[in-house]
Amino acid sequence: MYRAGTVAERLGVAVTTVRSWSTEFQAYLSPSAGKQAGGTGQRRYTDGDLATLGHVKRLLAQGWTFEEARRALEGMTPEQRTTPPAPDVAEPAADTSTALALPGLLAALTEAHRGEVAALRDALAEARARAERAEREADDLRAQLEARPLLPPPAKSEPTETPSTAPDFPSPLPLEATPEPSLPEPQSPPLSPWARIRRLLTGE
Repeated sequence: MYRAGTVAERLGVAVTTVRSWSTEFQAYLSPSAGKQAGGTGQRRYTDGDLATLGHVKRLLAQGWTFEEARRALEGMTPEQRTTPPAPDVAEPAADTSTALALPGLLAALTEAHRGEVAALRDALAEARARAERAEREADDLRAQLEARPLLPPPAKSEPTETPSTAPDFPSPLPLEATPEPSLPEPQSPPLSPWARIRRLLTGE
């Protein structure tokens, strides 16, 4: 049997909290854990009572109300209620050496990249200045174009014939047909006297 002070020490709560839980969840505790008649007796807790109050502590820590915790205990078997709950998994402790080294590491990284950051900042400022200058020049050019009067479109000129520079030659005269000269007919050579006598005799 355990006194209220021992139970409070094991559960890590105040004695008044143990007494309050004993009253709220008396139906799930042993008769000795309840308030004694007349209020003169002291509460005594069994191992089962200690386990039941451990379940109550875990449920309330998760945000459950007394009524919800009572329904949860009602759904447990007596063996489950009197079995101590599994201990909560503790979070691993933070590595203090790493935590202490972080400021120095950040300072070293900042110092190493300070020059690069400054160069990037200067390049960005120069690019911004060039962009602003280009924008001003574009505005000036636009204003000049808007102030200039519009010129009418050029008139279409009719194509003119270009005089020929080649010299003019007189057209050739038609050629007249000239008659071919007539050739004289060939004349027989004069006959000798003997030849004339022969022609007469032969009748040629």
